Amino acid sequence: MKSFFTGNGILLKLFAFTILYLQVLLASSETKLVTSENDYFEIIGTDLKSVSFLNDLSVFTASVIQNELSFSFKDPPRKVLVRLREFDDVDSYSCPISEDGSITLNFNWNESLSLEQAIEGITIAFIQSYCFSYFGNQYLDQTIYKAWSIQCLSALVEIRLRPKTEKLFWSDSETNTLSVEFFDHSFFSSDRVDKKNAFLIWEIIKASPFSKKEKRGLFFKSFQGMNVLETLNAAYQKKLNDPNFNFIEHYSTLYYTAFNSINEQFETLDKSREWLNAMTNLHVAKENSGKLMTLHEVWENREDGQIQSLLKSRLQLIALVSVRINPVYYNALQSLALVYQKMLSGDNEWDSYLFLSDFLKDLDSAERIHDTIDSHWNKVL
Repeated sequence: MKSFFTGNGILLKLFAFTILYLQVLLASSETKLVTSENDYFEIIGTDLKSVSFLNDLSVFTASVIQNELSFSFKDPPRKVLVRLREFDDVDSYSCPISEDGSITLNFNWNESLSLEQAIEGITIAFIQSYCFSYFGNQYLDQTIYKAWSIQCLSALVEIRLRPKTEKLFWSDSETNTLSVEFFDHSFFSSDRVDKKNAFLIWEIIKASPFSKKEKRGLFFKSFQGMNVLETLNAAYQKKLNDPNFNFIEHYSTLYYTAFNSINEQFETLDKSREWLNAMTNLHVAKENSGKLMTLHEVWENREDGQIQSLLKSRLQLIALVSVRINPVYYNALQSLALVYQKMLSGDNEWDSYLFLSDFLKDLDSAERIHDTIDSHWNKVL
């Protein structure tokens, strides 16, 4: 007797698989996917506000890292695919890489995912993309990265978004001790390094009398899996002309020296103007058209869920940037926030134009002050 799963049974199996496929297809068709992309990431999800916010956050994260390491992609590598959905097998995020270098950043997108975890995921994906594209297949092994370097860059992004949190990194006296093993932990291992120490080490290094090339080199060595402690010791021994200098032993002293030299609270004028210009770009496309809506058209369609989500996302990002932007541009940023707020919940369309007029006046005033300061320093220099 033939088995039930041979002969006609094979047709039954094919029928069952076909039904299963159709169920998946129908289920996916009921959920409209939303996408957004920038130079380094392509984000896909089902919620426009989430996708928009993650897109802005990924651009911001990449900008902070590039500014810190003083490098940029000459030719953007293959973009990282970011998926926002709930995963049964992902805790907060995962960042697998295929043998051809395709990187996927999976976020378990729910209320338990913190902003810190989101930044950390974007950071490792960004560094992975850069390292694999420019240095090759050795980065298929993700355990190559030393934990302190990734944690440090993540902390820098968090502080740029929330400057008030920086004092929390400096205030804990218990972080003034450091183990020899600290520099040897791999990022994807189960041993997690203290993010405060990771941040403080970099601040200490930046306050030291090393060249920018020497400082950046420590990061790149850690990306290649090297323990930089010996390099640090040698660099300090040479600069201080002390062959017995030990970074671990002098960590507490170096900490207080760096702490006393920290005095920068706000971003530069140029960076602040760049941020403000980015905040004014609210791209809302007309349905079935590649053209962008005018301000009047946005107002007329402001009850649309997608436009509501975009406006709320932009106001959320402005709130994060407002505590870091240079005071010269602060008033203009606040005026822009009022424009978006009136578009979102105002009763009169003309109020939006009045606040827009105030924004343009504040922006013009800020740029005049900016140009005056630049002109003064150019004469001095």
